[in-house]
Amino acid sequence: MYRDGFYLILLRSALSQRNVESAFIECWTIWEHLFSILNDSLMDHRAIQRVSAVEKITFILVTYAVRSELDKSERKRLEDLAEIRNRLVHFGRFPERSHVLDDAMLFIRLTEFVAAKTLGLEPSRIFNTIEKLEAFLERKKQSS
Repeated sequence: MYRDGFYLILLRSALSQRNVESAFIECWTIWEHLFSILNDSLMDHRAIQRVSAVEKITFILVTYAVRSELDKSERKRLEDLAEIRNRLVHFGRFPERSHVLDDAMLFIRLTEFVAAKTLGLEPSRIFNTIEKLEAFLERKKQSS
């Protein structure tokens, strides 16, 4: 199902990064990879590429029971994660706004959480990942 677990190699690399920016991008790659392998029997590669970042994140969160669903306002909040990715990839740095490092770390911790779920493990609660996700989803959208 997981194509020889290549995402685990990516995860090991992401978690050994010395800076948040590199870890964040590698974690983003893992989410893209998981979305692709879980949907390539339903969509061609071009269709997979056209799915929005928010929809991909939502799909992974629901598929791995991190959340049972996300409403419209919660999905809108996920745009902040996509913005972090876009600014980092296109401009080489995180956006300048409050909470950006917390949001990036949340995404990295969510990646660890999802990876544990893919392995059939109960994710650790040591980083309060779910509680931080809930706080993130409830926080008002930040202006750039």
